[in-house]
Amino acid sequence: MTALKLAEAIEVRRKELHITRATIAERSGLSRSTITRIGQGVFAQPTPESLRAIAKAIEMPYGELFAIAGWIPSISTRRDPHVHISYHDIPEQAIQEIEAAVDAVAARHGMCFRPDCASGHHQHTVLPPDDFIPE
Repeated sequence: MTALKLAEAIEVRRKELHITRATIAERSGLSRSTITRIGQGVFAQPTPESLRAIAKAIEMPYGELFAIAGWIPSISTRRDPHVHISYHDIPEQAIQEIEAAVDAVAARHGMCFRPDCASGHHQHTVLPPDDFIPE
């Protein structure tokens, strides 16, 4: 079942990008047959390295594929970054400030940890490094 969910997620994203499996293979450095088997749900347990390469090739956060593969909790069931998990007694205002700072640093480095990043439902605020120096 997981293999089919993984295949579906990859195929949906591939079609959104209007690219072929051969393009994914080229971008990821994996063989065409591996991409085809994963895309058809035949390859039940691809390696983390393969999934990371595929995620990069289809411009998808690799955490999403890892969650579908069952290796990590679903992104929709936790907050990103893991402030609540690591610091369970932290006030909500502090969590929001930490998340905003992490988002800004990630954006400055061309990254995003938000599950809705690919959809463009939020904006990145890139702050200069000086904004993170404690007062």
